[in-house]
Amino acid sequence: MEENYASKRDLEELRSEMHEGFEKVDKRFEQVDKRFEQVDKRFEQVDKRFEQVDKRFEQVDKRFGQVDKRLEQVDKRLEQVDKKLEQADKKLDEQYKIIQRTAVLLEKVQSDVQQIAEGVINTGKLSKKQDNHEDRITTVEWRVDLHEKVIKEMS
Repeated sequence: MEENYASKRDLEELRSEMHEGFEKVDKRFEQVDKRFEQVDKRFEQVDKRFEQVDKRFEQVDKRFGQVDKRLEQVDKRLEQVDKKLEQADKKLDEQYKIIQRTAVLLEKVQSDVQQIAEGVINTGKLSKKQDNHEDRITTVEWRVDLHEKVIKEMS
């Protein structure tokens, strides 16, 4: 009987030790669970921050898209301006040639007028030339007016 009693006591002691061991293990599991909960909360915070960053990148992408469209519009407008400037340069070259020719004709007319005053040239021949020169001067004046309008439009 004493043997039974000792075995019972050993069993009780073993049981008590096992309960203590399981309680320690349970406490450790609870601590581990709490750590996992903290880690989960941190991951949730990180996920939220990544979502915010993603939204900001989307906004930046939209802005870049808008800037790209605007730059394309500016490029098209610059191409149009370049074309108009090329056209204006051509017209200016034409006008310059006309002005040079007009200056030569004007010098010729002044020379003729001086020669008429001196009695060197017969005025009958000059009246036909004068009519022709007046027509040319009118044409030049008309082209100069047109040129000024083009320049104002480009401004």
